[in-house]
Amino acid sequence: MRILILTPTIGESYGTEQVVKETGEGLTEAGHTVHFVAGRGSGPLPAFPGDFLDSLFAINSFSSRTLVRETNDRLLRLAQTFSPDIIHLMDQLDPKILEPILARYHVVLTSHTVATTSPSSCRVILGDKVCEKRSGWMCLAYNKRFGCLNYLKDDIRRAHAVHEYLARKKSHQRIASVLGPSRYICDLLKAEGWKNVNLVPNPVPLITATTLAHSPANLMTIASRLVPMKGIDRVLRALKKIESDPWTLWIAGEGPERAKLEGLTQTLALAGRVAFRGALPRTKLHSVIRSSALFLQPNLGPESFGLAAAEASALGIPVVGFDVPGLNETILSGKTGLLAARGDENDIAQKIHELLSDPAKRHTFGSAGADLMKNTYTRSRHIAATLAAYQTA
Repeated sequence: MRILILTPTIGESYGTEQVVKETGEGLTEAGHTVHFVAGRGSGPLPAFPGDFLDSLFAINSFSSRTLVRETNDRLLRLAQTFSPDIIHLMDQLDPKILEPILARYHVVLTSHTVATTSPSSCRVILGDKVCEKRSGWMCLAYNKRFGCLNYLKDDIRRAHAVHEYLARKKSHQRIASVLGPSRYICDLLKAEGWKNVNLVPNPVPLITATTLAHSPANLMTIASRLVPMKGIDRVLRALKKIESDPWTLWIAGEGPERAKLEGLTQTLALAGRVAFRGALPRTKLHSVIRSSALFLQPNLGPESFGLAAAEASALGIPVVGFDVPGLNETILSGKTGLLAARGDENDIAQKIHELLSDPAKRHTFGSAGADLMKNTYTRSRHIAATLAAYQTA
């Protein structure tokens, strides 16, 4: 089978790029021919070949007709040259780009985020629950109460976001098969009217990492974009409650909240125990995690899968986080880590204290997590499920 993968980015920067790499290389190992077309590259490229088309995922309703035509012409030429049996989208395209390939090829889509089910980039919390409402024009009314679209500056932009979402949904629901990495994403897709939804969990690569030559005792690590939904401020306030415990926290990642979080660390008088390490190369990050007593994943909103937490489990490190959809499928509370009530600083402080105080339990949870990833979230299972989804397209 000849598979053409269309992806916004390719390399090794974030979770989606890792899944693209594992999928393409796994399909190649299984005897299939794989080619990618990516908007841009980031870090080392995978072993299978490809091309770059920087406007591919940048087209929107404001794009010029000339740019749309040039992008379509280039994409169709690339596809005609490769002659794929399947085109596999790793993100949604603008309908003006999607329609021509839908008319010519079998297409599948992996829903790596909740963006296929919501005009927002994330499913926010409505009251004390993750939003499970069907998305559409009612989102504007929900926003009045819950602020779920307040990342947009005004109602005109919010209305435009809903319009764009509904247009994308209408065109993409013509795709024959859609893949979801978690039961949570699959359930959302079905609730939004998507047909032929296939559960295809992400592969978690087997990681070999050495421990750091020198690392603090009871080191804890967070690897995350520094944005409000990741809940890092909650963890900082929780750690203040157990500052008498011996611990050090390293935060790996960048984002718009960094200055605010560094200021909070100073306010809490934790600057000597919390270090912002920036974006680390994957090999260095894995060594940091491998040297940690705990990995923290304090998301306030849902995850489509939670690859960072899964990789920590693969390295034998127990995970502590909040109980949110998606994440509670890869972190088995009481078996591979502990999940606190969403946003509850006292509860997550207690659970961190519990594991820091019990090395034997940490070892048991870490071993169970590594076994879970090694036996369940394998590349071979991911490829088998992906190929099965291709057969239904």
